[in-house]
Amino acid sequence: MEQTESKLVLVVDDDEVERFLLRRALEDEGYAVEEAETADDALLYCRVAYPDAMVVDNFLPGKTGVELCEALRDDPATIRLPIVLLTGSKDPGVRELATRAGVSIYLQKTPDPGPVISAIAGLLSPMPNPRTVRH
Repeated sequence: MEQTESKLVLVVDDDEVERFLLRRALEDEGYAVEEAETADDALLYCRVAYPDAMVVDNFLPGKTGVELCEALRDDPATIRLPIVLLTGSKDPGVRELATRAGVSIYLQKTPDPGPVISAIAGLLSPMPNPRTVRH
């Protein structure tokens, strides 16, 4: 298990089973995890706590994941929050909307949490200082 310094990941999905599976996979990697069922719940959570990253299903009741991302990018407190958007849609228009909304990583939803774990690890890993990198 990699050292993650208990980075907090907010999982936003209206499907309880999906949230449970992502929670378990992320916690197994050492992340702290909180959950929200809707975009509005996620926005409220971000006003009182500051997750280090967010995993969001696009198809949520009320606002979509893309709309949630737009709202987060409009707020100075969350403008740089890493966001992984998950979708089962094959519509290329969704990817385009997600990119314009400022989604950090766009992933097709699969039963394997591996791509989500890899995405979060990549987004939260410290960037090397270019002055200390040796060639």
